Amino acid sequence: MFKDGCPFNDRDADWAAYTLVPQMGDMVKTVAAARGTDYLDLRDALAGHEVCSVGTEQVGQSGPDPRHHEWFRFLDYANTQGTLEESMHPNAHGQRAMAACLGLVGAAAPGGWSCTQDWFGNGDPGRMRIRPAC
Repeated sequence: MFKDGCPFNDRDADWAAYTLVPQMGDMVKTVAAARGTDYLDLRDALAGHEVCSVGTEQVGQSGPDPRHHEWFRFLDYANTQGTLEESMHPNAHGQRAMAACLGLVGAAAPGGWSCTQDWFGNGDPGRMRIRPAC
């Protein structure tokens, strides 16, 4: 059942994280390769800051600290963080992280890249890393 106010069962969240997201990422990567275009894999970019991640909390429960907050908007039924359509999409912290990734890719050689956090940056979404996509 639900744990600590998280509205998702562990089994459903695990399926989304470990089955759905990789399948979607692989499909986009396949299409990019078939079209001869560059590819940026973001599937691990916000790892550890997903909705309901252990050790994080929703933005607004304490001061705006990206080290301790989720980098996604929560499932919003009451329109407290934005419209329902924005639920489960990156919030300002997540957008900052993705912007950092895009900046790194823009400065790199063409090709396929994967974006991850720079864990030595202590959870700063502006400190990301890219590596060649597998």
